[in-house]
Amino acid sequence: DDISVTGLDDLALATAIDPELTTVRLDAELFGERGMQALLAVLEGRTPDAGDIPVELVVRGSTAPPSTP
Repeated sequence: DDISVTGLDDLALATAIDPELTTVRLDAELFGERGMQALLAVLEGRTPDAGDIPVELVVRGSTAPPSTP
């Protein structure tokens, strides 16, 4: 069976394996900041703000279109 694998955070290890890992790159500092804001809101009895964090898909060798039968 064929399988595609993706990761999250684009760590250096993603390019140290074969095939290189397709991953989603995000701003870790912004991700942590938003998480902390959400935690503080919950601790204060408020509903955390919903928001988007921009990400970038970094396609490498661990993913491919489905094979045809």
